[in-house]
Amino acid sequence: MPIPTNFDPSSSVLFLGSGFSASGTAIYGGHPPAGDQLCDLLADELKVARGKYDLQALADAFRRRPELNMYQSLRRLFTISNLSVDQREILKLRWQRIYTTNYDDSVELAFHENGIKSPSYNYDDPKPARVPRGAVIHLHGVIKKATEENIHQQLVLGRQSYIRQFFAKSPWYDEFLRDIRFCEAIFFVGYSLADPHVTALFVNPEQSKLRTYFVLRPPLDSLLVEHIEEYGEAHPIETKGFAQICRSLSAPPPLADLNNLRILRWIDPFKDQKTVIQPTSLEVINLVAFGAFDSQRALSTLPNGKYVIPRQKMARRAVQQVVQNRTTLLHGRLGNGKSIFLWILAFHLMALDYQCFRCSAMSPAIDREAKALVDHPKVAILFDSYDVAIDSVDRLYELLPHARFIVCVRSGVQDVRLHEIATRFPSSIARVNLNEFDAEDRSDFIDLLVPAGALKDDLENRIRSCADIREVVATIYENEFIQRRIRESLAPLRSDRSAAAVTILGLLLSWINQTGDPSLYLEALDADPHTTLAKYREVAIDIFRLDDDQIQARSPVFSDYILRRLFSVDEIFPVVEKVLIAAVQRKKERKYRAILSNIMRYSALLSLSKEAPDGANKIIGLYGRLQRDVGIQEEPLFWLQYAIAMTEADSAEIAEGFLRTAYRKAAEAGDFATYQLDTFALRLYLKLEEKAEVGRSVSRIKMILYSTKLVSGMIGDQNHRAYAVRVLEGWLPFVASRVADLTGSQKTKCLAAVDDLLHKISGLSAAVRAETGSDQVKSDLEAAKRTLLLGA
Repeated sequence: MPIPTNFDPSSSVLFLGSGFSASGTAIYGGHPPAGDQLCDLLADELKVARGKYDLQALADAFRRRPELNMYQSLRRLFTISNLSVDQREILKLRWQRIYTTNYDDSVELAFHENGIKSPSYNYDDPKPARVPRGAVIHLHGVIKKATEENIHQQLVLGRQSYIRQFFAKSPWYDEFLRDIRFCEAIFFVGYSLADPHVTALFVNPEQSKLRTYFVLRPPLDSLLVEHIEEYGEAHPIETKGFAQICRSLSAPPPLADLNNLRILRWIDPFKDQKTVIQPTSLEVINLVAFGAFDSQRALSTLPNGKYVIPRQKMARRAVQQVVQNRTTLLHGRLGNGKSIFLWILAFHLMALDYQCFRCSAMSPAIDREAKALVDHPKVAILFDSYDVAIDSVDRLYELLPHARFIVCVRSGVQDVRLHEIATRFPSSIARVNLNEFDAEDRSDFIDLLVPAGALKDDLENRIRSCADIREVVATIYENEFIQRRIRESLAPLRSDRSAAAVTILGLLLSWINQTGDPSLYLEALDADPHTTLAKYREVAIDIFRLDDDQIQARSPVFSDYILRRLFSVDEIFPVVEKVLIAAVQRKKERKYRAILSNIMRYSALLSLSKEAPDGANKIIGLYGRLQRDVGIQEEPLFWLQYAIAMTEADSAEIAEGFLRTAYRKAAEAGDFATYQLDTFALRLYLKLEEKAEVGRSVSRIKMILYSTKLVSGMIGDQNHRAYAVRVLEGWLPFVASRVADLTGSQKTKCLAAVDDLLHKISGLSAAVRAETGSDQVKSDLEAAKRTLLLGA
């Protein structure tokens, strides 16, 4: 099949090899070397035989010889002074993204000549939250960023395996996978058939095979062509032929077929409507036990409850909010059915003539797809991921001001990101609480389980008393039939050490409501998740969604169950250690900050280790090993969690030292908000003085009063109020234990501090008091005040 002559460059990815640069002119007057030519030139300078040594060996030899200057040699070869006509023709187009393994600055020169302001990044540069359209990424380094001092560090001077070794473990690899997943076309230009290693970058080549083109020099070697054609099409037209296509490129046709959208996935109301067979018992059990949800199956069976409970009252309420508001937040606790409810809501909106689209990622190609929806009068954009919504909603709203935006978000995330929600999402904003679970929902759930044969023992009565969906699912896991099926299904994965590690990491990420890009698995476990799980696909497909570049467990409740019941702490904690060390290297990205903070938490690790008799000690051992990593050492939250662990182990004085380290690291970071440190500091200081020897002075009173003032300021802040109120419980036992050791001045200051706290708590609304349990705290503070007055 020929290369299309009307592709859209702004939705296509260009990948450049050394053959592309070979037609340019470097400042020494000749062409930059391609392929093995660089090795030959370096061998000549070293006065050794050509073809005997690889690039790495030659670079090492240069390093050992002070009379030779690697930087000057490479600068002459790879600083470009003039581009060929073909290069100019290709690079004047506004590409979605350009990747290159070349050291030269051909792309940057073309940008300059054409007035293109797109940025240039190196493989070791921090990846911004949103990479601008048209940016070029140098996978092996670029000469313009090299110096005489850093030349060996700046340029990846190695052979074929280095593209995988450096790039596939880089945060930029995630960007590459996202680009090829959603782009219209991918063009590899300037790679010889001696360089098949570029194909190793593809995770799931079947998804992009029909959109991937290798522009090669003739003649073609049949065996290597067979290899490349597993990933795309080989076209022996070389750079000149591709330049001719770019020169005569016609305007791309508008996106008319909604099925061709890749980022804004159309939810087709008529797909699979021909299905008349009712869901089988096995389908229902797999959905309930594994979270193996088939969205089209749900759409084809609604509004009856044969596959999912229809949640009719909740759906009617949500539809009303969507119609009346620009943004609707579907918030619920982890495992309470947000993703499934999103499809239920889509079903009802389509009945009102809304065209529904599921936004799966942010990509430069989103502009073209959004423009295809401009003429549709009723558009609803659904987000299963809060982070994707934050990244893309502003651009979508700009292009589709009439659209409705529906966002799934965990209740806890909604509570702490109120300002972000209010400022980033289009107004007006409505909220639908999915945590509600009424008698009709419980009856529908029972009716769903009866035909599947899963309603055994006293399960019906127990379901009728459940407060939410995740409690129902957790109750079902106690069914012996379900337990046995889960154990048998996961046995193959557990027996393979590499597959078990990949499974544990996938479950951990689902447990904290995150997804994992392949580069995280490669960095943390040195394992390609798709390749590892492919051997057990029939089993893995029940647990994970494997239909794109990301690995995502189907159910957080199931993930929680498996981690607690089937894997031991000794299997889980090594994976935890590796993923935290990998995540800290990428903490500038929101997703990796979330992975770092959530998996590192002492309470989370304690939850995972409840079944272990020495779980608390194993957590301390884990923190001790993590402490050796230089990246982890700089994390204030790590030292906070370590301090919490030591406090729970009755080593509060050691915890105090770790807390000081946390504050020091926070100050060094410069932009670290210390709310969590401040609440724990008050808890720790109160505890230490409560347990201190009676009759001695209260040495930490200044720190107690200072921390109390900080925490008092949080009571009026909805984002931090719950933690602030909870820590005040320590005031009464401290006062009861040490009031006799307080000086008169100290008692007066304590009374003023307690009065301030009582004033702040008294101003809370009845709903907030119930939510935070502040009435009991207020009662304790009043008792502390009486004790201080009596002791005065």
